[in-house]
Amino acid sequence: MPRRLALPCLALAACFQGEALRGEPCARDSDCGPRLACLEDGLCDELRCPSGETITLPTFAPDVVLLVDHAIESVMNKGRGHWSLTRALVEQLGAALGAQLPLGLQVVPTAVADSSDPCVARREAQLLPAPDNAAAIADALPLTAATVGEHALRNGLALVVQAFAAVDPTNLRPQAVVLISDGPFNCAEVRTDLEDRVFKFDTELVPAVAAVAAAGTPVFVVGVDVRPTGGIEPTPDATIVEVDPHLAFNALAEAGGRARPGPVRYFRHTDIDALVAELAALPPAFADCRVQLAARPPYEERMVVEIDGVRLRVEPDCSGGHGWRYVDPASPDDPDDPTKFRRIELCAATCDAFRAARSLTIEHRCPEA
Repeated sequence: MPRRLALPCLALAACFQGEALRGEPCARDSDCGPRLACLEDGLCDELRCPSGETITLPTFAPDVVLLVDHAIESVMNKGRGHWSLTRALVEQLGAALGAQLPLGLQVVPTAVADSSDPCVARREAQLLPAPDNAAAIADALPLTAATVGEHALRNGLALVVQAFAAVDPTNLRPQAVVLISDGPFNCAEVRTDLEDRVFKFDTELVPAVAAVAAAGTPVFVVGVDVRPTGGIEPTPDATIVEVDPHLAFNALAEAGGRARPGPVRYFRHTDIDALVAELAALPPAFADCRVQLAARPPYEERMVVEIDGVRLRVEPDCSGGHGWRYVDPASPDDPDDPTKFRRIELCAATCDAFRAARSLTIEHRCPEA
């Protein structure tokens, strides 16, 4: 079959008919001499069939990290016991979802002996997402409310993104963040003066959350006992006392991509059932049974998918339930379109086998030289 060309054969010279030597122009394999093939640069060369690829997942379930704010309760909260509410919420999430989803934890700020920064966030206060992690998360939560520290949520969010990369470096599984705080948000990186970092509102948090959501990781925002104060909307020079926390949490929920309908866009700590339902409904990896290939196969009709020792060929109609098909094959008018043949869809029985085996291998086969 014809290869995809980087340069048209006629742009270089007239094509040979089965006699072209290495380095000479070609349009298809049959233009080249014995033991040669027409490669992607439009020149004859040795036939080298590319190696395949293997996709292996320990689980198809989404990774979820709880980003928990353990900062000192602000003067606006008037000692309403927010940490006890937060602990109860996190323990409820673990009990409801720990057996279903790999859960992780990042607590901010991080109390470390070698730093006087009240906004520090480090991996010492992190648990990577793992199955059946509810008990470990409950044990890792501080028992009492904080007496020092600030709301270093933006720094903690960066550590959460690193945690996802550590457990799923190829980014095959869905991910989600649950940000839990009583506000307000401070610790802005643009503030070099310590007093400003503590008392000025962090307007960088919303863009940071929006960037994580735009990259495909939704951020569910939970406000613990958040109440309107009649304050102002977040502005660059506003203090944490001036900003209305209800408005701040609404903006954060919108940025996270999972805002709730109605005037309260974030989850309240009393909305535990609704939050659990949304997290439980996160789709698993390959929910559509579609697999993205690393590159267009050199010979599409010869590619083989192997699952648990069974080799499967292309089945365009999936009528038997076994095999796979290309999602976007090239049209007859443009068979060399490089954007085509880049995704496959597993037929129903094959998709079930993939979920059971948790691994599949793509094998490329080329004509014998």
